[in-house]
Amino acid sequence: MEQFLASLVSYISLVPPFLVFVATCYYLSKKADTDSILLFVGSGIVLLVSAFFIYMPRFMQIRAMSQQEAIYYYGIAGTINFLAGICFAVGLLLLIINKVNAQKQMKI
Repeated sequence: MEQFLASLVSYISLVPPFLVFVATCYYLSKKADTDSILLFVGSGIVLLVSAFFIYMPRFMQIRAMSQQEAIYYYGIAGTINFLAGICFAVGLLLLIINKVNAQKQMKI
């Protein structure tokens, strides 16, 4: 029972990336543009890497990985997560710039 609760608590950390991914999927379905694609790709990769971080301890136990090997995989996943975050941030910046420019043109 304790192990089930521990697993459930670890899965809770997937809820925010999943909600952001669903929101970007909805935005992409309404407007397929550069900003929506960047948001979609960034949030999707972050969701996958978040799931990887949850399952990595189990993979380490199953495969009996060495500490060096685990550090290597965590480093790769961290780098991928960083690049996905940059992708998402650029998409968000483009979205904000487009909305601000649209507001300025409405006032003119």
